[in-house]
This record gives sequence, structure tokens and C-alpha cells, in this order.
Amino acid sequence: MRPTTLKHILDIWGSFLKVRRPLEQVIAYHVRSHHQIGSQERTMIKNILFSTSRHNQQIFWHLEQAGHAAETLTLFFPLFYLKLYPPTPRDAMPPADFYMMSGLRQKLAAFSLTSGSDTTLLQGSKPSVPQPQWVTANCPPAWWRLFFKQYGDAAQSLIQPSDTYLPTDVVLTSRGEPGDGQTRASVQKAMADAGIETTCTPYSPLGLTLHAPVSTDALAQYPVMRQDQSSQLLTVLCDVAPAKKVLDLCAGRGGKTTTLRTLMREKSQLWATDINDDRYQLLQERVPAMMLGQPPVSFLPYEEMCQKTAQFDRVLVDAPCTGTGTWRRHPDFPLRCDVSEIKAYCAIQKKLLQTAWALVAPGGRLIYATCSILAQENEKQIARFLETHHDGVLGPLPKEAWVPKDLQASPFLKLRPDLHQTDGFFAASIQKR
Repeated sequence: MRPTTLKHILDIWGSFLKVRRPLEQVIAYHVRSHHQIGSQERTMIKNILFSTSRHNQQIFWHLEQAGHAAETLTLFFPLFYLKLYPPTPRDAMPPADFYMMSGLRQKLAAFSLTSGSDTTLLQGSKPSVPQPQWVTANCPPAWWRLFFKQYGDAAQSLIQPSDTYLPTDVVLTSRGEPGDGQTRASVQKAMADAGIETTCTPYSPLGLTLHAPVSTDALAQYPVMRQDQSSQLLTVLCDVAPAKKVLDLCAGRGGKTTTLRTLMREKSQLWATDINDDRYQLLQERVPAMMLGQPPVSFLPYEEMCQKTAQFDRVLVDAPCTGTGTWRRHPDFPLRCDVSEIKAYCAIQKKLLQTAWALVAPGGRLIYATCSILAQENEKQIARFLETHHDGVLGPLPKEAWVPKDLQASPFLKLRPDLHQTDGFFAASIQKR
């Protein structure tokens, strides 16, 4: 590894810890600002940084076991990752390379890590003491206590970051009507003819699963977009076919908005907005580009949309949340989301539920969802809502084939990575009397 590559790695890691934005975004911004970084170097940088995220708690624990104040050394965690868990000989770094960058030797020396007995950690030495469960799961202790309290020993399989490629799901962006050449079977065959092997998603009737990485340019040749199976099932749960007027209140980047449109009748109206102004602007740009000739979607700023009281047959609230259901896929998440933020997310969710309920017409439904596996944001949030909204009735899941067998007696669509091989996801449907 070249010293300049190592400098890029440390610069990106330092920016990530400072701005607390998704690591993928921080990497992309840095690469755009440094045009000399080639594709192979970018791949190496990305792999090392995400692997550092996956092993963050192990590195922290190893440092503490070695007698160091780990919190003062987080900027150098990629260095410790390379010494403790070198992924390939090519990525491994000889000790001399630590000191080839200007000022790095002095920085490490300030922590007494470049001389005497303390060099054992940099040489790849690991303590022989058994690791606690939160270390093995790569989960900060405060988060681990919450997960373990709710799920017991199953918590680790729910949140532990995956070290292997996780299959990616895609959903059709066409209506999939017979004779239009865009059914799931026809798209799957076209992709297979091009060497892209897929299987039908086991629960969702709308998607395909990619079992190997496929570039964005390659996927663009087909009427599909990336969308986890759990999100696809949420749009199916909305049961929009009989609805005349549907609202996606927290539309974000517009993925589920696009899928909802494919499931609706052509003459039905679909509206979309988002409480975040930047996301709302992006939503208006992305959705038309993904619609592929579908009937149009109507947009309105969030505050104006909230004035349309009791007008919608379906209101979808895919609420902002801690995202704990996606940790296996996004190992950087626990590093940029503190357990203290749960209270704030719950307050936002409560307000969104109240706002959405006012927009639901009598006889209509509010569909609430999160990508969290925490009861505070899910079952308990719904229970609190129903305690104060007596005109709401929690609807059972439909008796359809797509509902996982273990959930058919449940009022909630509650998906788990360990049981259903999807992202963690929660959804509930509430009908207004």
C-alpha cells in the first residue's frame, strides 16, 4: 500500500467521525475532490474503511485491554484494523509505512504507541481474554444493552455486520401487465440472457434478488431499481389497488413512491412529499425519471400537504428512525447514531403519526413503518398512538401468500434479518372508523 493511499484513508475516516454522515457519502465526496484516485485505489480505500467500521468495537476493546485510552485514538482506527485484521497481503502494511507520512510518527508517539512494550498492538498482537458479546457483535455497549434486553442471545445475529456480500433485491418499475414484456418472469429472463443471475424474492411478488454485485449502469438496462424486499412488502401492505387517493408522506428519495404507482390503478391519484426540504427537492427530480411512462405523481411541499385534511384513502408514513434494522448492511451506522437519539426519533414519529392521521379519510388507512428493530419505535409507538386515537383500529395482516408464515397471526409486519433474510423492518396498518 502506498503512503498516499493511507493518507486518503485517514483523511476520510477523520471526516467521517467529524460530520457523522454515511461513510459511503464521505468517501464519494473525498474521491470527487481527489481526481487522481483511480478505481482500484478507491475500491481498496472503501473496503478498508468499511472493514474498520465492522471491527470498530473489537479495535476499541483491544486498545483498552492493552492499557490505552481508546477514545483518544479513534482517528487511527484504520491503522489498527490493518495490523489486527489485514484482509489480504496486498492491504497489509509493514511497520515502516506508518511513519512515512508527515507528522504521523509524532502523533502516534504522543500516545506512546511507537516505542517500548506498547508496540505489541501495532504488531498485530491480540489479547487472549475472551471477548464480551458486544465486542463480537461490533455493537457499542449502550446499544447492546437495549438489543439484548429485547432479544436476548438472538441480538447478535440481528445486528452483527456481515463480512460477506449480502444479496441485493431489486423491484420492477413497470406495471408488469401481461403482454407488455415487462413482467417479473420476462425481466428475469432478459437479465439471465445477459449473464445476470437472479432468483425471485421469496416473499415479495414484485422483486428479484441479485446474488452477485451488478453495476448501476448494467441495472439501468432493465425496468428495475434497487429496493430491499422489506420495502417492497410495505408497498404491498398498503393495498393501494382499490384506493382512489394515496399519499406518501415521508417519501425520501422516492423509491417506494415509484413502487406504489406501479400497484395503483391508472386513474387513481398518488401524492408525495417529505418534511425535509432537500429530500423533497430531490424527490421531484428522481421520481419522474424512474416512472417509465407511468401516470404522473403529484408533489406538494410538506406544510401545504398537511392542509389536505381527511382526503386520502391511504397515507404511508415511512418514519425517520434509528435504522437499526439495516446495521448488518451498514456497519458505519452505530458510529454515527448515538443511543440518546432514540428519544428524539420517537418524538418525530409521534408527531408524524398525528399529522398523518388528520389526513386519512374515514374508512381509510394509515400505514406506519420503520427500518428499526426497537420496540420503542415500533409496537410501543403504535400502542401509545391507539391509546389516544380511539377512532383507529389496528388491522390484521392480509391472508395472502406473501406474508411470512410466522407472522400470519400477528397484527404487525415485523421482519428480521435472522428469520427472514431481509433488513429489519416494522409496519402496521391502522384503519380510521
